[in-house]
Amino acid sequence: MSYPGYPFFKEIRSTELDKVAEEILRDWFPVGLETPQAIPIRKIAEEFLQLKIISDYRLSANNDVIGAIALNDGIVDIYDDEIEQYVAYDISYGTILIDFWEYHEGRINNTIAHECVHWKLHRSYFQRQKHLEKEKNVVFRCPVTQEEGLERKNRPWTIEEKMEWQAKELAPRILMPRKMVIQIIEKNIKENNHNLNSVEDITRVVDLVAEVFQVSKQSASIRLQELGYDEAALVYNDWDYRPRRNKHRRWDNERAPLKKTPIKIKQSTYEIPISDAFKEFQENINFRNACLSGNLVFIENRLVINNHKYVEITEHGMQLTEYAQENPSKCALEFSWQFVRRENRLSKSIADIIFRYEQGNYKTLYQYDDSLENKEKYNKLLSEDMSIYMEERKQLVSLDFRDALVKLMDNRNITVEKLSELSQVGTKTIQRLRNLETYEYKHATLVAICIGLRLDFASSMLLFSKAGLTFNNSNLHNAYQFLLSICFNYSIIECNKYLEDHQFPSLGTDKI
Repeated sequence: MSYPGYPFFKEIRSTELDKVAEEILRDWFPVGLETPQAIPIRKIAEEFLQLKIISDYRLSANNDVIGAIALNDGIVDIYDDEIEQYVAYDISYGTILIDFWEYHEGRINNTIAHECVHWKLHRSYFQRQKHLEKEKNVVFRCPVTQEEGLERKNRPWTIEEKMEWQAKELAPRILMPRKMVIQIIEKNIKENNHNLNSVEDITRVVDLVAEVFQVSKQSASIRLQELGYDEAALVYNDWDYRPRRNKHRRWDNERAPLKKTPIKIKQSTYEIPISDAFKEFQENINFRNACLSGNLVFIENRLVINNHKYVEITEHGMQLTEYAQENPSKCALEFSWQFVRRENRLSKSIADIIFRYEQGNYKTLYQYDDSLENKEKYNKLLSEDMSIYMEERKQLVSLDFRDALVKLMDNRNITVEKLSELSQVGTKTIQRLRNLETYEYKHATLVAICIGLRLDFASSMLLFSKAGLTFNNSNLHNAYQFLLSICFNYSIIECNKYLEDHQFPSLGTDKI
């Protein structure tokens, strides 16, 4: 019968399950009802139902979900072991996902059958929801267990829960048709002259059913119990074949499957927001080292090699050359990015087995990868000084701090008053820096001066060295080094906004 108010969903009674399973199998693989044999469920899914099966990804952190099927195009969560977060995966209508760690062929077959049931019986319901109610339901996510007992009794099941129950109950009945299983059992009892009156006999029959129909032994045991062979409850009744792994990635039982590492869902880009670049600077030592090489500059959300071929100085400041804009792979660092769920967990409620994509639930995670392309660029940065300021630095080597500062200002035709405007450092402080032989130099003051002069990182470090200052590993000093290393083309106003956005004190006389 149809569920009240939902004409596209048909309810199935428990007494009708075997009949419905046979009807489905008669449509998919009728010979499976004539001779006991393994149902080629993967072939049925891919060739008869035209579904795509993917098993390259993790579906949950703790094996809570081992299968899913896309009933609409859209986005679904998968789990990334490397970053230990749920990330967004672009999925197409008619795609079955099987958890990467699921390697037992019998359980895989049951999972495929389960998703095929959803496809046959439930996709019309979700198509209706999509077109009539504009719901964002994308994927039917199938958990390992379903709510039982008290929670189930205290409320009626939702439509989705009923659908999940149908798929859970029908899948093994499709893989192990009632008449075919009974035929196998009765034949074995007759040939071996036993009545399932010993654990050995029961185990032998369950193993035989599992082998013939290519299902797990636990599933075979449960199927026999459903068919009235209560003795089957004595074997495989609490054996969970599914290996569990802790966060340190060691298998808790059984040996690990011989599989490669799960495929990562990442896309590449040469652009990265400044806030994400700073996050990588703090957390990724390889990216930090690339920045501190002194030969990169952050322009138009790209980290490019600071060379005349890629960077030009105009009246508006530093800009990418036409060549750099058209050939980012030649001069810009590459980043991977993926959408990561803000709340890093799956819902615990079975009512949320339907995945509903909401854009606001995600943020973009950028990462600097040790790709061959990035390694080649980094090695190039270390092998030669490509800075457009290297000639100027040669002039500073033999000078003390005072003379070096004067030289830098003269080269740019910048007066004390103008530098004060560009750095927000007071004129008296600048005069002291230029004239006093001994002075109590401060990091914030010199950072502001370097930004006002638009010094590249190597030149800034040379000036800091002459002042006898070094940087520690505090967050504030990391922020200073980040600005000096790749954002030296920013104005003091832009730098202060960046610092304020990250809860650091602004640069300038009033803030020092």
